[in-house]
Amino acid sequence: MAAAIGMMDGAYFVGRNEILSWINATLQLSLSRVEEAASGAVQCQMMDMVHPGIVPMHRVNFDAKTEYDMIQNYKLLQDVFNKLKIEKHIEVNKLVKGRPLDNLEFLQWLKRYCDSVTHGIMNENYNPVERRCKGGKERKGSQKFSKSLPHNSLPNRVSTDGAKQVSPIANEEIYVSQIRELYQKVPYKY
Repeated sequence: MAAAIGMMDGAYFVGRNEILSWINATLQLSLSRVEEAASGAVQCQMMDMVHPGIVPMHRVNFDAKTEYDMIQNYKLLQDVFNKLKIEKHIEVNKLVKGRPLDNLEFLQWLKRYCDSVTHGIMNENYNPVERRCKGGKERKGSQKFSKSLPHNSLPNRVSTDGAKQVSPIANEEIYVSQIRELYQKVPYKY
């Protein structure tokens, strides 16, 4: 499959906003720039969602800040590609530099790959937040995600008139549950 995605494929014409929306909705994140995915953790978790259990998620470093730590994540990703016989070269040296175009191109390829496997339908049984935890317990530092995986943890606010406002993440959870309900109503035809 990977060899069939050439540079003129439509996958490479998907914009950064669509890529970011896909990542944020799928993994319940709040990335604002594609280079925030330079650590390789997002890519590992996407592969974990598409092929449950193939990525040793307990070894993925979601707080990777150094190139060394990021390279370890990409080694895990390359191992997954090898197990799945995906012939996609990962340009680790470029990706860990955090350059937007390099990361966008790889994420475009990843979106196309994931869509080809899942037919564009999210795995509703996949809990990305839980999978980022180690052994059911919260990972060290999971309350304060690093740049590699920012998390929108804004508390509920009280407006000037005293009314409580719901945080943006709560709204996102409502939207995700509504989308899941709609997927269940739509008949699956292929």
